Amino acid sequence: MYSFAAFVAEGVYQVLVVLQNNYNPILAEHIASGRLRELEPLVHKGRRVTYAVFTGVALVAFGGYPVLLAILERPEFADGWLPFGTILAGMLFASGYMPFAQALLMANRPGWHTLMMASVVLVNVFGNACMIPSLGLIGAAAGTALCLVSATIVLRDMVERLVGLRL
Repeated sequence: MYSFAAFVAEGVYQVLVVLQNNYNPILAEHIASGRLRELEPLVHKGRRVTYAVFTGVALVAFGGYPVLLAILERPEFADGWLPFGTILAGMLFASGYMPFAQALLMANRPGWHTLMMASVVLVNVFGNACMIPSLGLIGAAAGTALCLVSATIVLRDMVERLVGLRL
């Protein structure tokens, strides 16, 4: 059940990956040329638009989950709906920042990007270890949602300190 919910959530997340792939060249160009103050309004507008668009995507995905199960004739996965919604909530919180998640790479800071990703993985492992025993599927989803939320916090802090760009 959880694997199916996580699989569908990963598919929804691809919307943010597409946005990230479109923003990466813009980030790289502006950062390389030192035009950070020109970049910040673009990032802030991109964040607002992404939050608005992803809110709609998340609502459609959450509402469409039972429909997908009916189409696939897999009612046994219905218990994955709430974990799916929990993961979507974490994605929604992080969505405005995820298109800019590779800003450290675009700023030629791959080691710092790796450190950022490692810290997020540790939050995921710790969150899951703490929440799964008592909350089961919801705990797994909450650990993943917590990971996504922590990623935005770490990303904002590291990009501002290391690049000078306020996300």
